[in-house]
Amino acid sequence: MTALEKFQAFLQDLFQLELADLDFGIYRLLHLRYREIESFLTDQLPRRAVEAFDRTTGDTPGVRA
Repeated sequence: MTALEKFQAFLQDLFQLELADLDFGIYRLLHLRYREIESFLTDQLPRRAVEAFDRTTGDTPGVRA
């Protein structure tokens, strides 16, 4: 498991999106935005992490050794 995958798993545990009995306060809002949050964690976060690390290392975007 890569560091990014560990971070994604941590965020999913933190948000507890799969727990149906948490339907109050902030959890209600998270459930309403479930698809957006899931999209961010699985699609946008990895892409943004690669872009950020490429900028800091000076590598060509998306190119790995």
